[in-house]
Amino acid sequence: MRSRFYVSQSIVLLLPLLVGCALTEGGCDEDDLRVGLVSNVNGVADGALNQYTWQGLQKADEELAVCAQFIESRTPTDYNKDITEFAEQDYDLIMTVGAPMADATDRMAGIYPETMFVLVDSADNSPAPNVQSILFDLEEPAFLAGYLAAAWTDLKDPGDPQVGWIGGTQSDAEGLSVLAYQAGVAYYNDRADRDVRVVGEYAEAGGGMTAGRRLANSLIDEGVDVVFAVGGEAADGALVAVQERVKWGIGAEFDL
Repeated sequence: MRSRFYVSQSIVLLLPLLVGCALTEGGCDEDDLRVGLVSNVNGVADGALNQYTWQGLQKADEELAVCAQFIESRTPTDYNKDITEFAEQDYDLIMTVGAPMADATDRMAGIYPETMFVLVDSADNSPAPNVQSILFDLEEPAFLAGYLAAAWTDLKDPGDPQVGWIGGTQSDAEGLSVLAYQAGVAYYNDRADRDVRVVGEYAEAGGGMTAGRRLANSLIDEGVDVVFAVGGEAADGALVAVQERVKWGIGAEFDL
């Protein structure tokens, strides 16, 4: 049985460095490790894993004997075609991102057994030996964030301690983070014999930064002192609102 990595989010940036660490520095030539990123439909400027994976590949391209390119899939029906484009060009490693790309990754890995694949932030579903999954233990930092948020609001606003959360979409990954955050608040309440209230909401599909900012302002208006934001552009918008309102925010994935 193949192993799967369960790691912190920073491994997305480090992975391209690790696969190229035995190589010598240089430009793009015939000895380079050729790595292609096929983004999901969110693109490489999504403020989340597509973007961070591409940033890691760019760093590898600059510092190591790695040649990195990307293709942005416009629709889910493009996944097979875009992966094929890199595979037919004999790329050594193809990286894909997220659960929506799992089926296409497994399918194309079977068609191109000599090509290595890395699937970021999702478990692959087939026994193909040339696919490696990278998964994140999201619940661990989210639980700590919940405990910290509860303790902080209890210190700063003991008369009405409230914390909040905002998720971009109700995906498995974001849902797990929210549940762990809530569990951290509950654990603080149990340990400190307090009753810190936790409220939150998911942004509507496609709402982006505008939705995140609106939801954060609504939570702050209700008396929330700390906002935990997870989920791409909606989370970024929420943290912008937190900064504007001079409140406290805890972000996921990216240091705004």
